[in-house]
Amino acid sequence: MIFEVKNLGNLKEARIDLSKKLIVFTGQNNTGKTYLSYAIYGLLSQTSPNKFTNDLLDESQKTLLTIGKAKIDIIELANDVKFRVFSINEFKKNLPVYYGVKEDFFSKTEFSIFWPEEFLLNVNFNIPVYLSNNNVANIQKKKGEKIVDLSILDELEERSKVNFARLIVEALPKLLINGSRYSYKFFPIERVGVAVFSKDIYNSRFFLTNKITTFQNPDEIIKAVQDNINHYLSSINDAISTQENLSKFDNNILSDFADLALELEGKILGGELHTKEKGDVFLHINSIEISIQLAGSTVKSLSSLIFYLKYEAKINDTLIIDEPEINLHPDNQLIVARILTQLVNRGIRLIVSTHSDYILREFNHLLLMGSHKDDEITKELMERYGYKTEEVLNPDEVGAYIFHRNEDLTAQASEIVIDPIDGIQPDTINQVINQQNKISSALYNRLIAENA
Repeated sequence: MIFEVKNLGNLKEARIDLSKKLIVFTGQNNTGKTYLSYAIYGLLSQTSPNKFTNDLLDESQKTLLTIGKAKIDIIELANDVKFRVFSINEFKKNLPVYYGVKEDFFSKTEFSIFWPEEFLLNVNFNIPVYLSNNNVANIQKKKGEKIVDLSILDELEERSKVNFARLIVEALPKLLINGSRYSYKFFPIERVGVAVFSKDIYNSRFFLTNKITTFQNPDEIIKAVQDNINHYLSSINDAISTQENLSKFDNNILSDFADLALELEGKILGGELHTKEKGDVFLHINSIEISIQLAGSTVKSLSSLIFYLKYEAKINDTLIIDEPEINLHPDNQLIVARILTQLVNRGIRLIVSTHSDYILREFNHLLLMGSHKDDEITKELMERYGYKTEEVLNPDEVGAYIFHRNEDLTAQASEIVIDPIDGIQPDTINQVINQQNKISSALYNRLIAENA
């Protein structure tokens, strides 16, 4: 799906291909990278497209109820202008919630979505619907075909048939929006603060809702709670809720990505993160137990990612991380870059906003290896420097965007063409590095070489 934005904050224009498995945002400060990430998070996680219907969907539902099978042309559905307008209008209604601001903030903002035909043909999914462990309905599309096959079990009672027929038909617009993603996680730059202060914030809301306040009027209490929630962005609210629900995870039930969490703990933290009954987080190093409030900033910045990988991560998730490099030494940034690449290769879609030259350079190494993965020299170099085959990147699955500040202080995002040799080359970072190298050379030549 192509997502186009105009006049979002100071971001004048951006056009992002959300079909890529890894999307990288980089560029100067205050150019809209985080704003755009919030918008993408809101678009992908919305549920409103399920409300959409048109003649094509209505007819398919009737056919399902009659013969138990139906076919829908996905290109015809995606090209329905009413569907695209409906989806964007529903999305814009929720913008104040996503950003925690008033509606007039987005009075000049424009969004649009569309799907290239090539992308729609390449989409494939097989989504069963279960009732009491029985597969009662199915949505299926094969790669290279434009027809989506819908089916429903004929033996179902009439009421169940109607419900499941409506369910799978209404799921199609949602699939177009989110690409059959299962869940969405946003790790905001504020995650360090969330790790430390989430309990205080959560408790203040609890006290308000339980009338432990000076308010006499229940309506005032409700408004106070809403004000407490609404002045945070939805991504921060979601991060707070996740942090406070850590105690609900069963430490004995691990996700398929838990090995990557253990790798982060072993290589960077030197210990393991655990939670207690009330959701308190502790770092265990040998026999020592350290509260997260007393742990280093690296522990706080990585804790949300580690818990997600241990207990929540699933194939087809979408993960958005704002500045994965915060509080990390360069060597640890390289470890994180390689683990994020493994996530992508194992089926999690990833959007990363970064200022780190170390992370970008490591992505470039992995892209170069991916471009020459069958070369014997590449295999020899990967073995020499300790790279695994599951860490290399396919350049066709990566999208990169540079955010520039214009002379009028607005900003603009442009796609970076991924060079087969140099990979992602952000000129705003390279200019700074080149200037630093120039100064270093001048200082050395004048102060050291000439006096030697």
